[in-house]
Amino acid sequence: DAAHGHVVHPCCSGALGKQGPSHVFEVATKNGYKWRLYASSPATFEWTEKTGAVTTREFWGVVRVALVPDESGLSGAASLEERRKKVNGTVADAVLLDAHAEAYPTSSIVRVNADRSRDTDYGYVEFEWRVAYMASTTARLAYAARAPSLLMLALPHHIETLVISDAVGFVQEGCLDYRGGLKGATTAVFASVWRMREKLPRVAWRPPRAVSDEAKLEEIKRRVKADVARPAGETDQNASWIAANEWFGNAYWNGKELGRLASLALIAEGVRDEDSKAHAVAQLRAILEVWLDGNNYDPLVYDATYGGLCTIIGIYDHDADFGNGYYNDHHFHYGYFLYAAAVAVKEDAGFAAKYRDELFALLYDIANPGEGASLSEPGIERSAFPRARHKDFYDGHSWASGIFFMGQGKAQESSSEAVNAYYGAYLLALALGDVELVDWSRVLLALEIRAAQTYYHMPKHTPIYPAAFADHNRIVGVLGALSTGADTWFGPSTVFSHGIQILPVTPISEVLLAPQTFIDEDVHFLDEHVDRATCDDAWLAFVECERAVVDPETAWDNLISLSKVDSGTSFTALLYWVATRPDPDDLAGPKALW
Repeated sequence: DAAHGHVVHPCCSGALGKQGPSHVFEVATKNGYKWRLYASSPATFEWTEKTGAVTTREFWGVVRVALVPDESGLSGAASLEERRKKVNGTVADAVLLDAHAEAYPTSSIVRVNADRSRDTDYGYVEFEWRVAYMASTTARLAYAARAPSLLMLALPHHIETLVISDAVGFVQEGCLDYRGGLKGATTAVFASVWRMREKLPRVAWRPPRAVSDEAKLEEIKRRVKADVARPAGETDQNASWIAANEWFGNAYWNGKELGRLASLALIAEGVRDEDSKAHAVAQLRAILEVWLDGNNYDPLVYDATYGGLCTIIGIYDHDADFGNGYYNDHHFHYGYFLYAAAVAVKEDAGFAAKYRDELFALLYDIANPGEGASLSEPGIERSAFPRARHKDFYDGHSWASGIFFMGQGKAQESSSEAVNAYYGAYLLALALGDVELVDWSRVLLALEIRAAQTYYHMPKHTPIYPAAFADHNRIVGVLGALSTGADTWFGPSTVFSHGIQILPVTPISEVLLAPQTFIDEDVHFLDEHVDRATCDDAWLAFVECERAVVDPETAWDNLISLSKVDSGTSFTALLYWVATRPDPDDLAGPKALW
């Protein structure tokens, strides 16, 4: 065994001085936590109140630091001494860390694929860690006498989908109990390759069931005609005017209008109203064509520095266009464009032929698969864009913050608009008939939904968040890397934080707003905490869409009594959503969509 130097942090009371030479150091911090510090070659640290920790001579190599949970009061398992006495049972955390300290990751490869020859309903995400070894004399347990396995921490959503094999190992229960920052308890995994099997959503253009109630169907048919005729952006102008207006002309407001029209076109088709469908498609094409031709007020340009499409105004003013020029919310903005473009291509293959490069540039900005060739490869190079710009494959969800500096790390507000982004990419790939892009987009979509349900939705007794936070909010408003809160960027309101995690309501919302047990809890929470008399009807409408999962009849009556809905949706879309909900007593219904 290597000699162990004992070091006390300069902030702490206790003896200070020179420690080493050693490969392993025990470090105590003022908060009572104990740490293991590992050096790849013998080192001597000198600790003084003035300088902190410094080596007494030049050091080249690798230094690793790990918290020791069971010595820091963080483990609920047996006492440290009891655990150290055990021979064939649980071993102390420090011993486990020592045994695996030599193996460390230098980088990783993320692979995403779907094997249609075996199963069209599953996709796979694989992390392959490149492993190096410190080659020190760190003590090893008998079972780690050969090259030690890579020890990494998996988050809750990883464990739900991790494919178990002989190449994957776990510590015994109660060992290495870490919390994953703001994402709950982690699981220690011994493996250099993680393979996760993700079930893919089946929902495509419309809900998997039609409107069965004749009275509701007639109401929706009446509404669709009125909503298609509604002027763009609540103005008295034609649809394409919105793209040329100084106020409405940014990518987000135009995107929401495109999403509204795309939804209306698909619903009109579903209720066999060909005139309304044609009118909606004509309007969304008018807006898209102005943007894709670059004739809009705030045209898109290619930024070679970070490899992306940004609005020209956003490039010169990072506060304009919701931060578009600094890559903030690109997936929110362009997800609506992709949804509308999917409808346009579905209705007219000539639209895809005319705007092929422009459509792929939009898709690649937020959902670029990276290496490989697409069946529908355009003139746009994939290398001109980063791979899946906003997606964090480890955390599962996306980050919306672009290149803005944020003191608490990156953040994302609307999980549902992130879901909508990859839904739009999936539908466009489907319309183009590109199988590879369909599979890629479905995996991105499935990851975003799982992460939203794990880290944004807070059911009773959630293991992710403390009860004091979860039970007072039920939904996360903004999820950050180092801080998470229930408020939104635009205000502290229960209905805001819920609505922003629901909009826009489309067929994929059926998969997102689940499981039914959580939705039931959340609807009861909203009924207790939202004052309907003072709440804006546009936000109440989203509450009713959530209610429809567990009580569609009440949701229909409440929704139809409201005076307005959000400008990025329509009464038609929300009523259609409510009217196509499965029987709440049929628990197999929503599950079949995975």
